Amino acid sequence: VISLMYLKGSPISAVQWAMGLELLLLVKDPWKTIMTTDHPNGGVFTQYPQVITWLMSKKARDDTAKECHKWAYDRSSLGGVDRELSLYEIAILTRANSARTIGMSYRKGHLGVGADGDVTVYDLDPTKLNVNDPAALMQKFARPDYTVKDGQVVARQGQIVAVPKGRRYY
Repeated sequence: VISLMYLKGSPISAVQWAMGLELLLLVKDPWKTIMTTDHPNGGVFTQYPQVITWLMSKKARDDTAKECHKWAYDRSSLGGVDRELSLYEIAILTRANSARTIGMSYRKGHLGVGADGDVTVYDLDPTKLNVNDPAALMQKFARPDYTVKDGQVVARQGQIVAVPKGRRYY
């Protein structure tokens, strides 16, 4: 197992950070890419709240860039990218498109009859999201109100409440 260590002061780490975000922000159609557990550049899924915050908030990116090696913005176009992804685009990047890509959209990637019922519920009002408060935004994504798996609540406000038996796909 290789564990990657990212250091804000490292020029290589700074460029990798910028490249991953730059790629997702410059793709105009969110259905043409997926944010996976190894994106950007070896990041782990436990850091999704931070990555989502960077994608939704230019202020968050700029604040982080101030702590990074100058190559982050010098050797990428990230500093000039004003785009801030919407909650809808984040849902496509992190949920719907990955399900569709692996052929699971008949069971996952929708909320209709016959869906698996895999849902994460956040206490967010998309019309009142303040992308200029990155700490509050990240906190919302770090602790969903509910996580539902196969129609069963498995986590409530950060606490595991059920561990259903899994299934395999062949």
